[in-house]
Formats: sequence, structure tokens, C-alpha cells
Amino acid sequence: MESQRSVNSTDVSIERRRALLRRALMTPSADPRLVKALAKVLTPLHIQRAAHNSIYIGYSRDDGTRALEIHLVLRANGFISHFDELENDLSAWQAGTSTVLKKCQLMVLLISHRLLADKPVLRQYGDMLALGKIVLPVLLEPCDTRDLRLELPPIHWYENSALAIETLLATLKPQEDVLSLALR
Repeated sequence: MESQRSVNSTDVSIERRRALLRRALMTPSADPRLVKALAKVLTPLHIQRAAHNSIYIGYSRDDGTRALEIHLVLRANGFISHFDELENDLSAWQAGTSTVLKKCQLMVLLISHRLLADKPVLRQYGDMLALGKIVLPVLLEPCDTRDLRLELPPIHWYENSALAIETLLATLKPQEDVLSLALR
């Protein structure tokens, strides 16, 4: 079993800053400069650092095949990826995933019409945001994501899954790793 990579105090303080900025942005009179401040803690470097520690894949049960595919690709590329095969007992599933959610610094959220109607997974998404974690959206199919208030542009899986996987890996890996990938 792979051990989780250590999380340093800088990562925790950046998570806290993201969480505070998100909370402030929810107020009706939020200062527009807060959006720019949030963007400064959602840079490619922040995404890569978060991915280096561990990644949680959020998905709806009906999208399990695609979640497994992404999980296997992430593992094959050296990432610690948490993929939960959903249990029949919802309370046991929620208890098991809450610990993993707190440890992971990044969530890859697989968005579909099914996910938009899946309250437990949407609750996980909200928990990740409240904890200051980074959420990287992957659109499995065209759907209206306005209610999710995504902070990062989604990767469009439905247009070309092979290109989506390349884009996901390029987003998560430091630039020198991307160059070595291209030279293979």
C-alpha cells in the first residue's frame, strides 16, 4: 500500500486561504478583487503540488467505469489516486470517504447529468471547497455547470477522451515531466 506523501504547513495555509476566500465570495457584497485573490492560489503550480500529495476522484455511481479508467491512468503515471467503489450502505461509504477527503488536496470531479443529481457526491464537492482543496472538473458530457460555480475550466472528456487524459496529465504533472512524456 502506498503511503500518503507528507503535507507541509505551506500547503495547509494555502488551503486555509482558499477556504476563507471562497467563504467571503459567497456573501452578496463580496469584493470583486477576491476572485483575483482566489485565482492566485489556484495556479498551475498549486494544482501540481496538490496532485503530488494525493487525488480523490469524485463521480456518480453510473460513471464508475470512467472513474476507474482515470484512476488507473493516474496510478500508472505515479499519482496517489483514491477511487472508491461505492458501497450499497450509504452511511458506511460517507464515513470512509470523509477521512480520504480531508487527506487529499485535489479532487478530480467527473461531471455528468448523473452527478448533478447525486446529492452525496455534490456534498463531497462542497466539503472539498470548504476545506480549501482544489477541484479539477472533467466534463464527461455536455451539461449546465453554472450551479457548481467552477473555479477552473473543465477538461472536456466527451470531445476526445484520449486528449482529455493528456490534458489531465499535463495539468497535474510539473512541466519537465510533460516534456519527457512528449519525447517518448
